[in-house]
Amino acid sequence: MQRKIGVGTKVAHGVGAMAFAAKDASFANFVPFFYTQVVGLSGTLVGWAAFAGQLSDAITDPIFGSLSDNHRSRWGRRHPFMVAAAIPLALCFPLLFSPPTGWSPWALCAWLAFVAIGLRTLLTMFAIPHVALGAELSSDYEERSLIASYRALMGWLAGVALPAVGLLWLFAKADDGSDGRLVASNYAHYAWMSAGVVLVSIAVTTYFTRKEIPHLPGTGERRRFDWRAPIRDVRQALQNRNFRWLFAALLFIGASSGVVVSLGYYANVYFWEFSSSQVAVLFACSVVGVGIGFALLRPLVKRFEKKSLVYAALVTLVANGCWWPGARLLEWLPENGHPILFPLAILNSIVLSGSAMMIQTLGASIVADIVDEHEVETGERSEGVFFAAMGFSMKIPTGIGQLVGGILYDVIGLEPGLQPGEVAPDVLFQLGLIAGPVMSLTFLIPGLILTRYRLDRVRHAALRAILDRRASADGA
Repeated sequence: MQRKIGVGTKVAHGVGAMAFAAKDASFANFVPFFYTQVVGLSGTLVGWAAFAGQLSDAITDPIFGSLSDNHRSRWGRRHPFMVAAAIPLALCFPLLFSPPTGWSPWALCAWLAFVAIGLRTLLTMFAIPHVALGAELSSDYEERSLIASYRALMGWLAGVALPAVGLLWLFAKADDGSDGRLVASNYAHYAWMSAGVVLVSIAVTTYFTRKEIPHLPGTGERRRFDWRAPIRDVRQALQNRNFRWLFAALLFIGASSGVVVSLGYYANVYFWEFSSSQVAVLFACSVVGVGIGFALLRPLVKRFEKKSLVYAALVTLVANGCWWPGARLLEWLPENGHPILFPLAILNSIVLSGSAMMIQTLGASIVADIVDEHEVETGERSEGVFFAAMGFSMKIPTGIGQLVGGILYDVIGLEPGLQPGEVAPDVLFQLGLIAGPVMSLTFLIPGLILTRYRLDRVRHAALRAILDRRASADGA
């Protein structure tokens, strides 16, 4: 008999994703723009710093996955790590947007890399146990998707609200009419707002999920941690055939996403010339897409296989990313400022966010199913290891993608301090082409890879039956 998880617990667990979303909102929307257009670093140096942060993330993910899998305390395996990360993690955000003045470009690059590594390491200390906890809350095929959808929904809400609030109030036009996105002091205020969200989200998720600790799955034999354990654990995870194919698909999703994220904010500012308030509205409207994805997820998972839904979301991403900037490049759309453009941008934002939310949620749910398969085969539950390996499969290629995006920023020819409307037409054409159709088409590759994934609903039901029989025998 499956134990039911209340809505309150699902929401409380989901709130923890807001801490991760605060980091994503900063690095996806503001860090590259701030360091290139405001501080004046080259895109290549910013890309190298971003890659260093992602590389450290990929290394620390399996470490904290293994540590939390093997930790024993009266507060369970996951909660102690989540609590310990809260305050130092929050303090990293003000450091991120307050670089020293008068330093050389390479010294500033080192500063950005150092702060990014510290922030990401502390976030990993919280996030890997937090996501693993979500997989432990239920063993039901459909319930896991719902738990993951709450986590994705809360993350999206914070990821949308933070930049939207910042763009509406902190980055509005200055009194002299200049663009507030080019004013350094505005970013310090945004950093402290992000720090507050991190502290509140971690406090809420740890406090209101603590009652679930006695009901979490058994931990099995405790293993002594050594520095080779993370590598051994990831290697063991990759011995699972289904995880290998998912891992490969996520590698390509991460690389493509890294380039798209690096160039997407520049496209809104310079290619489409949207104001800070318009970009804020786009962020806010993406909640509609997330809400649609959240509402549709449960009935869709009941009817279709998770893999098929991922296919559909990837194809939608490709189509959406090709037609929107592609139509502008072919001069099928009017000039910037025309009344029809912004409604079309809103539609694009809704479709993009809904599709991305589905992929994010289903990916986590699929990993939880693979954990069950791994337990049947090995007798060990290793949620932390598998989710850490999943993070590794996204973060290294995402870091490479961000590095490539930074290099492309320099190749395209964007210059620091430019106001919207001051960029040369040939530079805008290259920006729109790369950030739109070129990168969108690469999302077809992971769809092809996932054709080899074989863990479906029937297979998972058989696995759960085996695990339930084992649990009954152990309890007898």
